[in-house]
Formats: sequence, C-alpha cells, structure tokens
Amino acid sequence: MTKEWYSPTEAAAMLGVCKQTVIQWGKDGKLEASKIGYRTIRISAASIERLMEQNKQ
Repeated sequence: MTKEWYSPTEAAAMLGVCKQTVIQWGKDGKLEASKIGYRTIRISAASIERLMEQNKQ
C-alpha cells in the first residue's frame, strides 16, 4: 500500500466487503477511521493491513 489513508470505497475493495461494512467497522473501532469533513471519512492503511493479516490466520 502506498497511501496512508483510504476512502471507505477503496478500503472495501481491498477487504472484499461493502462500503457500509467498512463505515460500521470504523464506528465500532475495528478499523481506524478519521473524519475529515461533514460526511467524509478516511480509513488508515495500517488498520486495513492489520485486519487483512488477522483474517489470513
């Protein structure tokens, strides 16, 4: 991964889930999410990588 932050749509494509799942995981704390605007959030690359590693095991 080259970026530090991804949109929910990009994160969903990497994780193989829908965008709403990524948004909910951000709210639940399963993914590190940062709100950068009224309706704009970004998901950290590190938390995506961590979740992908956990799912491999």
